[in-house]
Amino acid sequence: MRKYLQLIAVALVAAAIAAGAVWYFKPDPQAPAPAPRAPEPVGPMPTHAPLPRMQVIAQYGGPLQDTLIQRLRDPLDGTTCYLYLPIAVHHTPPVPETGYVEYGANVVGSISCFAAPPPRAPAKP
Repeated sequence: MRKYLQLIAVALVAAAIAAGAVWYFKPDPQAPAPAPRAPEPVGPMPTHAPLPRMQVIAQYGGPLQDTLIQRLRDPLDGTTCYLYLPIAVHHTPPVPETGYVEYGANVVGSISCFAAPPPRAPAKP
């Protein structure tokens, strides 16, 4: 009977130590999870038709942390746009068939555009 009680006591102590170890070594809930690795592309990525680009005239820090505002100009008609966007945006790996990525929902991001001012008439002497 005494050996049986000693065996139960040892089992209880071992269980207490194991529970303490699990509690002590539990993962930090605020630690970032490792990013999943993107699968390697099977074949060559498709190329996209080149599109005209707007000119970046200026760049400013945004009102929220890790955001910025870009002032862009359309080289064809002179339209000026202000683009408010986050600095980093998460997206999926490129889809092998199309080469496109899918962006997740973003809470920050907008664009405002204004037509170019009409050309000024030359000043009369």
